[in-house]
Amino acid sequence: MDLIHEGDDPVRVGPASKTARRYLVKLEVGGLPGVIASLIGKDPPDFRYWLVSGEVPAFVRFEGAMYLNGPIWRLSFAPVEWPK
Repeated sequence: MDLIHEGDDPVRVGPASKTARRYLVKLEVGGLPGVIASLIGKDPPDFRYWLVSGEVPAFVRFEGAMYLNGPIWRLSFAPVEWPK
């Protein structure tokens, strides 16, 4: 698993302006099973999640497939406002 910090996004949580850190998670299957998975198109999907940093870090959004070849889901907390 590779965890890559992609950047920061401005968000509003109630009246406060915060910064959400965006991460990309790349899953890799190693060894012979990984080679076979790549050959037959069964690599695990990448996904992203956002955390608001501060005294208490908080999860604010997830974006990705929940299972292999599944649809992309976007889960977000309602009180968080994202720029358009």
